[in-house]
Amino acid sequence: SSGLYSFVISDIYWYGETCGMIARPCPEGNVNQFEYFKQYLLRDIITGAYVSQSIGESSSKDANLCLSPFGCYDVEYNTDDKNNGLEFDLNYSKETSGLSRQGECDDVHICGAVIAKHDTERVGLNHLTQLVVPNKDNEQAFNDALCWIMTADTMFMEYSICHGTLLQR
Repeated sequence: SSGLYSFVISDIYWYGETCGMIARPCPEGNVNQFEYFKQYLLRDIITGAYVSQSIGESSSKDANLCLSPFGCYDVEYNTDDKNNGLEFDLNYSKETSGLSRQGECDDVHICGAVIAKHDTERVGLNHLTQLVVPNKDNEQAFNDALCWIMTADTMFMEYSICHGTLLQR
């Protein structure tokens, strides 16, 4: 597979649902990479969804995970063939405006609202910002559209992640 997709390359994984659809490539800034040996497990704290990847007994590989910059994740992975492992939290940081290896997942301040990690709007926000990011030429238009979707779109909480309508908006 030539692109990075939501969470992992081999499966198109949308926040707890596996969808049989073509996904768009992951924006370069949303790719998070770390080396693992044999296996890793990623848990999306917001949805409770798990994603794991296992490879052969005596090999290591880079994990390339496409993650929302506003997400809250736990990552566990093996570092050698003796099943020694490491764990880290990869959480949204208000200070860096992106993911950081810190213990707490900060609230997102966006569009005049505060969205905590367990607010239902956070799932939709993370879905959108995982695969769509502004560029220098459209940053204001992106922010305006995102704010409209999150605050004025009456269907925002009704969209099915697998349907793709939210991402198309």
